[in-house]
Amino acid sequence: MSGPIRIGQIIFERFKVIDPIGSGGEGDVVKAIDLVTGDIVAIKQLSACPGDPHYDIQVARLKRAGQIHVGHPCIVDALAYGEEDGEWYLVMPFVEGGDLEIFVRGCGGRCPVDRTVAIICELAGGLGAVHDCGIVHRDIKPLNIIIDPDEHPRIIDFGICNKLHEKTVGNGLVIGTPPYMSPEQAAGTDPVDHRSDIFSLGLVVHYMIIGQHAVQASDPEDAKRIIREVELPSLRRLDPSIPAHVDNACMRMLAKRPEGRFQNAAELCQALGSSSVQQKARFCPSCGRPVQAGSKFCACCGANLNGSAAAVLCLACGGKADNVTPCRSCRRPFSPSNHRFVFEAGTVTGKTFRIPEGRFDVGRSIIEPRDFSISRCHFRCECANGTVAVQDAGSANKTYVAGQLADRWIRLHPRQEFLIAGNHAIYLSQ
Repeated sequence: MSGPIRIGQIIFERFKVIDPIGSGGEGDVVKAIDLVTGDIVAIKQLSACPGDPHYDIQVARLKRAGQIHVGHPCIVDALAYGEEDGEWYLVMPFVEGGDLEIFVRGCGGRCPVDRTVAIICELAGGLGAVHDCGIVHRDIKPLNIIIDPDEHPRIIDFGICNKLHEKTVGNGLVIGTPPYMSPEQAAGTDPVDHRSDIFSLGLVVHYMIIGQHAVQASDPEDAKRIIREVELPSLRRLDPSIPAHVDNACMRMLAKRPEGRFQNAAELCQALGSSSVQQKARFCPSCGRPVQAGSKFCACCGANLNGSAAAVLCLACGGKADNVTPCRSCRRPFSPSNHRFVFEAGTVTGKTFRIPEGRFDVGRSIIEPRDFSISRCHFRCECANGTVAVQDAGSANKTYVAGQLADRWIRLHPRQEFLIAGNHAIYLSQ
C-alpha cells in the first residue's frame, strides 16, 4: 500500500497532485494537473483497505462511478480509474465553484425563484441524460451539486448510482442520504428507478426556495419515516408569494408514489417553464451563454436566436467569422475553399466553425465552454494547400473521423463525419 496521497505524487504516470481539496466518507480528494493535456483534475483516493468492512463494496462502487460516461455538460463524468500500488483512485474533471448549500447561503439563505428554476431546469436536463443511459443516481442532494462561477450546475458523485436491470452494488442495506431519499429508497425497495431521482430533485427545489431542508430530523430512521409517511408542506404554505405553477411542480415531484410524479425530466421542465419565471433554461447556439426567454438576439455574441443560422465562428480562436478574411480576432486567413465544420448533434448543435490556414490546437474554450467532456486541448487542426487534417491531442474523450480514432493526422474529405466528445459535425468544403 502506498499510503495517503501526497503533494507531488504522480498517479497513473499522468496526473501530478498539486493541492488537497478535502475528505469525504469514502476517501480523500485532491487537485492534480494532467501532464498530457494541462487540464486540472480532481482525484479521489479510496480510504478503505483490504480487510476493512465493506471494502469490496466500496471498490465496486468506485469502479461503477469510473465507468459512467453520460456526455452532458451538467454531469461530471469520470476520466480514469484504477488501482496503483494497492490504492484505488478515481479521476474526474475539476469543477470550479462550491456546492449548492454554499450557493444558497451566498444568495442570502434563500435562492430567488427565477434562479432556482433556471438551475433546476439545467439539472433536470442532466438527469434526463443520465436516465437515458439507464442510470439512477440515487444520491441527488445539495452537497452533490456544484455551482460553477457562471451559475451552471454540475452533478457529481456517482458512487452509489445503479444501472437499471443490473444488480445493486451493496449488501442489502438502504443506500442514500436519508433526508434526500425517495419513499421507495427509504423503504428499501430495490431496484428504484429514475423517478426516485425526480423525488430527490424536488427536495432540492424545496431547499433552494425555502432555505431549509424539507426533512428536519437528526436521526436517519426518523428522516426515512418522515419521507415515507409524512406529507411535506407545500412551498406556498410556507411562502404565499411563490408562484403557483412552481409550487405545483415541486409538490408533484414529491408525490409519495412514483406514478404520481413527473415521469421524466422533460415533463418537469415543461411544467416549470409554463411561466415567465423561467429565465435561463435557454442557451445561445453560438456562444453557449444563457439567454432570457423570448430574446431575439444573444446579448453576448449577437447571434439571431430565432433564425435558422447561428453565428459562424473561427475554429482557431472562437471569434466571429462571417464572410471575413482574415479573421478579425486572430488575423489568420481563410482559404477560398471555405473549409468548415457544421455541428449537427450534441451540446455544440447549431454552431458552424470556419477553418483558417495554419496549424493550431482546438479545445473546450473555443468549441463549447459549457461542455466539460471536451478537453481544454482536444484536437489539432492543420489547413494548408487546400486541404484540412486533424489529429487527437491526447483528449480524454477522443477525436474521431468517419468512425476512425484520429490518433494520427487524418486528412478530411467533404461530407465526412467529425466527432469530439459526443458532438457530431460534418466537414464541408467548396
